[in-house]
Amino acid sequence: MQCLGYFIQATGVHDLVEFVHAREVIDLLIPSQQPNQAIAAAKKYSPWLTRWAATLDPSSQVNVGLLNPALLVSFSLWSPEQSGPQDAMDVHRLSDHHEGDLAERYDPVEAAINNLLHQREGIHGVRKEPVVPWSQILHGLELESGAEALTKTSVGRDIVRDAATIAQSLENSGALTPWGLLTGASFD
Repeated sequence: MQCLGYFIQATGVHDLVEFVHAREVIDLLIPSQQPNQAIAAAKKYSPWLTRWAATLDPSSQVNVGLLNPALLVSFSLWSPEQSGPQDAMDVHRLSDHHEGDLAERYDPVEAAINNLLHQREGIHGVRKEPVVPWSQILHGLELESGAEALTKTSVGRDIVRDAATIAQSLENSGALTPWGLLTGASFD
């Protein structure tokens, strides 16, 4: 992100230690404390997760990243094929590079780059899917609809195009090493 002139400190933080208000986690997971109880009740989050949420102090902050021991095992079990509630991943989506708090806290730049780099992880990364070749990513980004689909926002179209070019170059130079490359996937 710094190569794009975006100087947010994401090293050692992104996906690892990301704090949100505990009230947001409680509202997501515990139907009795959420305005639209029918939606939350229909999701049927795992009992361990709702018990954990019940221990949170609503006025505190909680880490929704991978280094939260209460969420760690559920993260490792997540896959994109899951249907229904996604326990720790749904909690993680409260971070500012996913859905944020659906109010003031959302970062479209970090979100766009996050979605792009997830395409290069491979089956040992978070998404647990094959690495998408750069040629396929770049081809998809040529269309406005393809860029918006990847970034989930019109704001990120040009950002993700620039980020793809830079990330491909960083991979080729060895400065960026996604999970997929560690397990033998090619640069393209």
